[in-house]
Amino acid sequence: METIGFLKKYNKEEKTLGSYTIIADVSRSIVEMLRKTMIPEPIQKEEEIGLCSPNDRGNHILGIYLYDLDENPEQRSKERRYLDREHYKEPPISINLYYMLFAYSDADPANRIYDEQRILGRAIQQMNENRRLTDEYVKGTLKEKEEFIELAMIPISLEEKVRIWSFFQQPYHICTFYKAGPVFLESTRIFQTKRVKEVHISLEEKEKNKT
Repeated sequence: METIGFLKKYNKEEKTLGSYTIIADVSRSIVEMLRKTMIPEPIQKEEEIGLCSPNDRGNHILGIYLYDLDENPEQRSKERRYLDREHYKEPPISINLYYMLFAYSDADPANRIYDEQRILGRAIQQMNENRRLTDEYVKGTLKEKEEFIELAMIPISLEEKVRIWSFFQQPYHICTFYKAGPVFLESTRIFQTKRVKEVHISLEEKEKNKT
């Protein structure tokens, strides 16, 4: 009964550190930052900046696409997270997220390429100036826990970029790539353990050990 009571109290009062929404929360936070810093110039409407894939852009002029993720070995932890004297969770998994940013202008053909370069240039500028996304832009569980996100441009060869675009059966288009993270995806399982509280050694046992 004590365990059940503890679990109810914990689930009610403990803020979620990196729930299963953490990946979506990072994506939402990046979109939020770009919408706040790129409107009305060079993009006029918020809905023209958003998450999409290269082959399903909808009305987006600036697209943000999560193309990969992996575990961050540098942040791997083996330490259990103790909630109290008898309850613990396994350590969270540390994840890096990888994004591609690309621009498609709806300007007339004579100005389209120039316009796309302006849009992408502004996006790169803002990703650099906000390479640590803080409370102003973060969403969801990131905001609840007052977490921040580190953003960094990553070098990718032209050959690799072309290969990524070929996955979508699309010709190569100018783009840039970023890493976000690490972020932490916490386990939801709570384990119970009994720790040794007292050790009793009698005088008789000591005498036996001496002989």
